[in-house]
Amino acid sequence: MDKNFEIKRQQMMKELSRRKRESVVNRKIATMQKLNNERSSISMVEHPEKKKIAVYGADCFFLKNFLNTLRITNEIVYHSDVEKLIEMVLDGDIENIAIDLDEPTDWRKSVDVFTTVKTLKPDSIFYVCTKDPEWVQAKTLEKQGGVIVKKPVDFDYLYRTLK
Repeated sequence: MDKNFEIKRQQMMKELSRRKRESVVNRKIATMQKLNNERSSISMVEHPEKKKIAVYGADCFFLKNFLNTLRITNEIVYHSDVEKLIEMVLDGDIENIAIDLDEPTDWRKSVDVFTTVKTLKPDSIFYVCTKDPEWVQAKTLEKQGGVIVKKPVDFDYLYRTLK
């Protein structure tokens, strides 16, 4: 009787383990489908026209996610080199520029992008991404016409403010 009990117990444990794995996989599939549906509805319904946005910042986790999300509904021009980004903005018809102020990006270089482009293309709109909107550098850029975008980014707000 002990042997039969042990065999049944092992079979039951295997069955429970299999069901748990299936449940986890099914939840992941459902989550991915939901995200894909939300992304397609955002890009098709709420934001029918693609806008061109230049993005400056150091290559980091935040910027990768920021760029991937913006690419869903916009045309993105990205560069981590100040001079090359400024050249692309001035040569192209780009009016929206997003800059990252937080590390690992050097905020001084972000300010260089802002001041150079704002001087040569005063109608440009700058989106200043920072986790601390009260920081003196962020406030200074806001006073000079920048739009503060607090991290984590509210993309609905960002899409509404794009020109």
